[in-house]
Amino acid sequence: MGLQKAQIVSRGETEEHLAEKSQELKTLLKEQGFLIVSKNPDFIITLGGDGTFLFAERKYPGVPKLILKNSKICRLCRGDVDTRSIQKIKKGDFDICPIDKIKLCFKKNIFFAVNDVTVRNINQREALRFVLQYADRKIEVIGDGMVFATAQGSTGYFESITRINFAEGLGAAFNNSTKKIEPIIAKEGIFKMQVTRSRALVTFDNSPRSFIFKAGDNLEISLAEKKASIIFLR
Repeated sequence: MGLQKAQIVSRGETEEHLAEKSQELKTLLKEQGFLIVSKNPDFIITLGGDGTFLFAERKYPGVPKLILKNSKICRLCRGDVDTRSIQKIKKGDFDICPIDKIKLCFKKNIFFAVNDVTVRNINQREALRFVLQYADRKIEVIGDGMVFATAQGSTGYFESITRINFAEGLGAAFNNSTKKIEPIIAKEGIFKMQVTRSRALVTFDNSPRSFIFKAGDNLEISLAEKKASIIFLR
């Protein structure tokens, strides 16, 4: 796959440092003959950390992304801002690999997440009561809520709750439930959640968007058909 048109999405710890790195990256791209565009890119280079990639995937879903390090926390980073990384793209010395995303359906709205979706009680003095249905299971729960994660996101909040992570599928972790409930890791199907008492806040990845999930509302969580694409340098 030939990649010619590049777009840079950057976020950093300081504006001065970020501007310097962005300019260095633009220079390297131009030296290797790439076009830097503001729309319809063949690929996107994210300059920052994991959060920059999540932001870029929301804004440009499905476009292949090369994740370069400009942050202390960057588990997804696949290179640094240097000539070697850009030359590998020029020579085609890379693979484009799909990674799962989560599909979140709520009141006719559809949202997507790469890492996880969190459902958490708003009032921390009051437990959330809800029912989770998956396949032929119906589980009544009292606790703080749920975390749904992809394999990519399972090393985050999901692992903090369960002390495990997984390699494929969609995981459902029960956050601080009054009765111990083992996490569910599913390769297909839909999780259906309904609050029966109290209210919850639903968030996904590092999106600034969130919404209130209250008694009587229904939430559906599943793996999305469309995936994110990450460029791995060989």
